[in-house]
This record gives sequence, C-alpha cells and structure tokens, in this order.
Amino acid sequence: MVPSLGIALGSGGARGIAHVPYIEAIEELGLVPSRIAGTSMGALIGAGWASGMGGRELREYITGVTTLREIATRFWGRGKSSARSFGIQVQIDPLNVVTAYLPPSVPKTFEDLAVPFTAVSTDYFHGEQIAMSSGELAPAVAASMAIPGMFHPLRIGDRLFIDGGTVNPLPVDHVRGLADIVVAIDVNGHINEPPEGAGEPTFFDISFGATQIMSRALARHVIAQHPPDIFIEAPVSAFRALEFWRAPEILAAADAGKDEFKRQLAAAIEQFERRR
Repeated sequence: MVPSLGIALGSGGARGIAHVPYIEAIEELGLVPSRIAGTSMGALIGAGWASGMGGRELREYITGVTTLREIATRFWGRGKSSARSFGIQVQIDPLNVVTAYLPPSVPKTFEDLAVPFTAVSTDYFHGEQIAMSSGELAPAVAASMAIPGMFHPLRIGDRLFIDGGTVNPLPVDHVRGLADIVVAIDVNGHINEPPEGAGEPTFFDISFGATQIMSRALARHVIAQHPPDIFIEAPVSAFRALEFWRAPEILAAADAGKDEFKRQLAAAIEQFERRR
C-alpha cells in the first residue's frame, strides 16, 4: 500500500517559488498528495497543485508570468523600472492579484479541487488563524496572501483578513494526523542575507524581513508541536521577498536539493512500510 502524503507549503513571498522543485520531486517518485495546506505564497502554489496541475506545468506557468513585463502588467500596468524599484508606494487588492495569477484551469471552489486543500489566513481583529477548506477558492487564497503594508486587508463576510504567515507560516498542523507521511517545506530562508551587488534594503524589504524573522520563530513552534516526517528548508536566503522576476534563479537554487529530498522521502516510505 502506498502511504498517503500530507504536504505543508510555507509562506515566503517570491521565495515560495522554491516549492515547485519539491513538488516535481514528489511526482518523479510516482507519488501524489492526499492533502495539501498552504500559507500565503504556499497557498497560491498549493491551490494550483491541488487543482491537478503538475510540478512541470507549475514551473512553466510561473516562469511565464513572473517576467518583469508580466509583473508590471498584472500588478500595476507600469513599466519595468517601476516593477523593479517597487517599495511601499501603493497597497494592492490581493483578490485582484490572485485573480490575475491563478491559472485559468484552477476551479472556483475548494470542492472542485482534485486534492483536499486548506489555505491559512489571519483574522485581523481576533488575531487568530482561520483555515479555509470549502467555498470560494480565490478569496481564500487572497486572504492568505494579504501581506500587511503591501496588500489591502481582505474582508470576507464579517471578518477582515491579513496574511496567514502572521500566525502560521508553515501549516503542518493542518496535515499532521491526516496523512501517513507529512512533509513541511519552509521557504522563509535562514537569514536575511544581503543579495550580492544589491543596495540597501527597501522599506518593504525591512518590513517583510522582520516578518520573516518572526515567521521563522512561529514555524519552529508549530514544528515542535506537530513534527513532520520530513522538514525541508529551501535554500532561498539570497532572494528578496518581491524578486519574483528571479524565478528561474529561485527554481535553480531549489533544484539542487531535489535528489536529497527524494532520498529522504523514499526512506520515509520504506520506514512506513516496515511499520505496517
């Protein structure tokens, strides 16, 4: 019997693109997830994966929509220089962004996904995490991605939502106990390393970097309480939160860890089979 897999995809802005090579690695072993949970960028990629898109398809789609020209068009309708120098100049509607970036093949509701999926967001006024796994998909993903300072908070019903990473950046607790083998993929980065040749970090870099420091502490707490069978820290510290146009480099950095991840996953499956 093939063990069921529960996958937790963490938050991290552009660094979240690194989830894709690990998705590919899972598929290269002939495996499919039985449950996916994602926060922020992990929710966006998780929604695409849960819809039935494969890792290779996700790679091609992300590479195509994260060029400077595409980012400028989909976010602001401005030129390339505006996209590259973007700081806290405007706040964007997260639902508009999700609508612009979700692949057309992704269904409108959770119920129509191929794999059960949970998007984690934060109720701003109550300061608590909200896990959405039913109803309309795009608003749930947008709520999970509503990074304070960059995106407007998103109102759904009588709740006001902000980025899920403020309370649960690595939602392993939403798959722990629901699958035979649990994988948690952290894309926060080890530290806020200064990118080579870059100038001083922008105001948004500092704000997001501070959030990532807190997110790392929160993620360690969640992992301690709900330990996964496999914990991956993607090598993404060299990339800034908004450097989506560096998608090919982010993918290449994570590609380097695919073989080791596959060895860990194969070992976890073997251990599971011995326990049966």
